[in-house]
Amino acid sequence: MLPDFVIDNPVPSQIFSIAHREEQGPNITFNTSDKEMLKITPDGFYVRGVKVPQDEAEAEAVYKAFRQFLVWSALIRN
Repeated sequence: MLPDFVIDNPVPSQIFSIAHREEQGPNITFNTSDKEMLKITPDGFYVRGVKVPQDEAEAEAVYKAFRQFLVWSALIRN
């Protein structure tokens, strides 16, 4: 039995995944809780499930999403 002051760890079981599926190719996904924050695939970047257009603002959008993921993951650490 756990003491009363022990709190379950709020960190989700998987916040970062690397996968390779034949139909999709390789991809890297960063999750916050149960939501996809940033996904990197051979056909482009996705921020919160929406494909980022390939233009001069692409790098900034991906950077901001990755930074938000890093801040979120730092805040939930024990």
